[in-house]
Amino acid sequence: RPYSISSSPTSPGSIALTIKRVPSSRSDVPPGLVSNWLHDNLIVGDRLKVLGGPLGGFTFLPDAPSRLLLISAGSGITPMMSMARWLYDSFADIDIVFLHSACTPEDIPFYDELLLIDKHMPNFQLEITVTRQRPGVSWAGHKGRISLAMLQLAAPDLHERSVFVCGPDDFMQRIRSTLENLGFPMNNYHQESFGGFRAFEEAPEPTEDDVWAEESAQQEHIPGQKDQGQTQIVTSNSSSLNGYQPDSTSVVTFTKSQKEIAGDLSILELAEDAGVSIPKACMMGACGTCKVKVTQGSVEYKATPTNLTSTDKDAGYALACVATPVGRVAVEA
Repeated sequence: RPYSISSSPTSPGSIALTIKRVPSSRSDVPPGLVSNWLHDNLIVGDRLKVLGGPLGGFTFLPDAPSRLLLISAGSGITPMMSMARWLYDSFADIDIVFLHSACTPEDIPFYDELLLIDKHMPNFQLEITVTRQRPGVSWAGHKGRISLAMLQLAAPDLHERSVFVCGPDDFMQRIRSTLENLGFPMNNYHQESFGGFRAFEEAPEPTEDDVWAEESAQQEHIPGQKDQGQTQIVTSNSSSLNGYQPDSTSVVTFTKSQKEIAGDLSILELAEDAGVSIPKACMMGACGTCKVKVTQGSVEYKATPTNLTSTDKDAGYALACVATPVGRVAVEA
C-alpha cells in the first residue's frame, strides 16, 4: 500500500507519513484495511520494511519554477505539504499559491501549520475552500468546489504558473479539464495519483482505503485462472519456445525465473500467471513500484505511464502493470 511522504527533504533524518483512520461508512465496503491496521497495531519502536524505497516523480525539483500553484483535495494534501515544508525551510524565492479543498472546516489537515507558513512567508498565499459546512461552525473562507472563477481569483496569473494537482480521480479530472478549456499550457501541468482509489474529499463514500481494498480484491489474481483464455504457460525451464507457435503473437521470457509465457496481457499479469513475482501497487503506471528492465524486444502501453522518465526508457526499463509485450520480449524478473 503506497503512502505519500509528507515530510520535507530538509529533514533527512526522518520520513513522515500522514495516515488517517478510515472507518467504514457503508455496510458493503470494509473499513480502511492498511490505514486502520497501522493505527491499531503500530507502537513506538516498531520497525517496518519499505519495499523498493521512495518512488514517484511528483516534484518540482530540481528545476523549480518561479511561480507555483499547488491544488489539492482531501488526503491529496500530503505531497503538497512536503513541497510547502521544503519551500518554507529553504527560504525559496518562489511565488506559491496553495489552494486546498476540504469537506468541512474540521477536515483541513495541517491547518495550523499552513496558517503559520502563510504568516511567515510573504511569497506564500493560502486559499482554502470547504464543500460542506456543519450547523454552528463558522467559516469565512471560500465555499464550494474549486471552480474556474475560484482559480482565477486565487491566481490571476494562472497561465504563468506551474500547476501541481493531487486528490480524488474525479477532482483531478475536473481541474485538468477546466485548465485545458482555459487554454492553459499543459506542459506546466502535473498531477499525482494514489492508484485506482479515491481520496476522501467531496464524496467521502467510499473512502480512499475502502475503494483500494475493493479494487485490490478485484485485481487479486487467482493462481491458475486464465483471463479470457489468452494466457498460456509454455515452458518453465527453457530459454526458447522450441518451435511452439502459440495463439498469441507475444511471448515473454522472465530471465531470472527461467519461465516463459505467451499472452496478450500486461507484463505484470503474465508474470502472475507464470508464478513470477514482480512488486506492484497502483496498477496504473503511476507509482513506479513495478518497474522492470526489458533486455530484449519492445513493449507498448495500455495507458501512458506517468512515472517513467526518459532516462528509464533509454536504460530499457518499463512499468510492468501497463506495459504489453510486442512479439518476443525478455524481462529481468
